[in-house]
Amino acid sequence: MEFPAPVDQARTFQVGLAARGTDGLAFPLFSIELPAYPRELSRPAPRPETVPGSARLAVTRSFASNVEGLRSDLRGVDLLEDGRMRWSFTFLNGSGSDQSVGFDYAGIYLQDELGNRYPVLSSDTGGRPGQVYREVVQRAVRADHWFEFSAPYNGARSFTVVLVSHDRKSLRFLPFDVKVPYYPPRYSVPASTPARTRDKPPSHLPAEPAPAPPEDTPVPAPVPAAGTESPAEEPHRSLVIGSAQSFQTSIEGLSGRLTAVERLDDGRLRWSFELANQSGSSLEVGLNIKASYLADNLGHRYLVGRTDRNPAAGEVLREVLPAGASSAHWFEYPPPADGAHRFLVVLISHDPSSLRFPPFQVYLPGAAGR
Repeated sequence: MEFPAPVDQARTFQVGLAARGTDGLAFPLFSIELPAYPRELSRPAPRPETVPGSARLAVTRSFASNVEGLRSDLRGVDLLEDGRMRWSFTFLNGSGSDQSVGFDYAGIYLQDELGNRYPVLSSDTGGRPGQVYREVVQRAVRADHWFEFSAPYNGARSFTVVLVSHDRKSLRFLPFDVKVPYYPPRYSVPASTPARTRDKPPSHLPAEPAPAPPEDTPVPAPVPAAGTESPAEEPHRSLVIGSAQSFQTSIEGLSGRLTAVERLDDGRLRWSFELANQSGSSLEVGLNIKASYLADNLGHRYLVGRTDRNPAAGEVLREVLPAGASSAHWFEYPPPADGAHRFLVVLISHDPSSLRFPPFQVYLPGAAGR
């Protein structure tokens, strides 16, 4: 059998012989090391496609999947002049058997430290939200793919990367965090027209902040109109003072994330959370609003004053989260006491017998500032 010349003078090879038409026959993978290969007979490795005018960010990161031996790597991020980011990935199949690798483009997205979400706009396979791609990667063979997203909003630099497989039962990619270095401002876009994919877009990052109300003007709790479940959001100014912290749950595949902490113009703290269901099946998730609280380093306790869904005191926020979906909510707490800088976050489930959120700590050095 003849094969093409080695790439970049490669010397160590894994040999995969595939049997066809004979049940039960399989050839194990084995390795061969060749002597030094003449440079003139070798050939260069294919280089990643470059786009004229793009800026390459030297960002690399390995991330895990549930398939042992399948290595997944982020190779780099390119900023394109048309207002997009191109994220390039490699998937190396070291599992010892052919592996089906694919993507559900409706579930793939980035989320930055400001709470903005970036759905897939295009990919090397032409996939877009609503489409599914699948291929079989042979033993010891790699597959390279890229996904394009809209450019970062307002200088965002920290991203959570969520890749969703075509078949979550056989292959799951674990979300991972990436921080990109500084990039030229011309590749960023303002946050006035971000692309959102949540059912209820978060409104805590207005494009043009409205004037703050007078200091002596009380902020009443909004009362939804008849037949309305969500409160109207009053204009406010905010300052992001904390972000991007993951927390665990008692259900495998259900992950939680604190996406941002904001100090509003009247001193209240707004905490934004997200739950992502990668368990492979639908889950009922919920929170007991009255029982959830913050506790600071001075011993003060802060109860939830308001949420994006505005349930009355004592009510429970409950919803069914489909497999591969995520849900975002925010809670508001009273202004913190002077000197408060460390907070214990206690979230109580709607049903602690089926779902629990372990408490976690958040350090906010500027929480009490104005």
